[in-house]
Amino acid sequence: MQQSATNYHIAVLGAGITGVTLLLEGLKQQLWKDKSILLIGDSLVKTPNKRISFWSTTDDLVPDFPHLKWNKLAVVSNEGNKIPLQLDEYAYYSFDAAAYRQHALAELGKYDNVTIVEAKVKHVDQNDAHCEIHTDQGHFVADYVFQTVYQKPVLKAKSLYFLQHFTGWKIRTEQVFWQNDEAIMMDYRTTQEHGTSFIYALPASQHEIFVEYTIFSQTLISSAEYAEKLDLYLREVCGVTEYKILEEEHGVIPMTDHHFKRRDGRVTFLGSAGGDTRGSTGYTFTNARRTINHILQSFKNGTWPNFNFPQQHKEQFYDAILLHVLAQGKYPGHTLFADLFRKARASHVFQFLDGQSNFQNDLRIMLSLRKWPFIVGMLRTLRLMIIKR
Repeated sequence: MQQSATNYHIAVLGAGITGVTLLLEGLKQQLWKDKSILLIGDSLVKTPNKRISFWSTTDDLVPDFPHLKWNKLAVVSNEGNKIPLQLDEYAYYSFDAAAYRQHALAELGKYDNVTIVEAKVKHVDQNDAHCEIHTDQGHFVADYVFQTVYQKPVLKAKSLYFLQHFTGWKIRTEQVFWQNDEAIMMDYRTTQEHGTSFIYALPASQHEIFVEYTIFSQTLISSAEYAEKLDLYLREVCGVTEYKILEEEHGVIPMTDHHFKRRDGRVTFLGSAGGDTRGSTGYTFTNARRTINHILQSFKNGTWPNFNFPQQHKEQFYDAILLHVLAQGKYPGHTLFADLFRKARASHVFQFLDGQSNFQNDLRIMLSLRKWPFIVGMLRTLRLMIIKR
């Protein structure tokens, strides 16, 4: 057990992608060269396999690290109809998050003003002067805290809480079975019995591909069933009968209409802990990078970050409506998303899902889908907003 004699200027809780990226970018930009910094993570040596994938119009959001990029992307409906996506200026990216995290931790270790501690955070107390961070390895003091460790929130009555859960395999086969210049973002040729489910297929070459079985539901399934679905897809859809699993990953991402607190006194929340996970899709990385960029720009301007974004309220409203539609099950998720990408340009959909579109584009997206389920969802969401007030 240790008792810190240092009063750190900044503490980052959680050594995941969001936490290490915030610190590494801030230090590279020399914003915190005169600050004492503490990074606390509960597992610094062992990093679970994980890939992070996202769409973007530029390379700016991509870490300075090896990554894959596709300029061709498609969605496949449950009936087997392939929908080539009209990306315009967008591309799709993917990188090995586990390898990047280890790289970032090694880079952070080179800075004399950074202390890295392996510990599990129990709770944080604060007063007008500082924060006290209590861990299983002692307690530490910092002027300000960035909290990236997610905890399931206490939900209000009738709040929606889904899980996006998945298992992914990176496989190698001697069979040439895929055009490696095109990625499949959603392949809905799955049985759909547990909720909206799809396969994610990202080819690295003609012989290597990352495939992931993903479900939107409120309960998890067994490890054996994820493996069964992936094997079935490889054999029956891809025609791959012999393959070797090179890497395996598992994950659970929250999808909720809960409004997360962004700041509490001297503690700022970011990543999934701060609501950067988009409630309707589970995508986190792009939003977290925007939050990081906002934080760093605020430091450049000599101010503490302000997170009063009216645009975010609109996103939360849209997410709540879509989650209600998925929960009701009257507009199946596999049909909804296939309709969305069939009837609208993917670039317009990405703007909408990123919360970067104007009302004209929002309306165009909404009109591409079945009207009645969304009218019911909107009325339900408005009613709950009034009740919660």
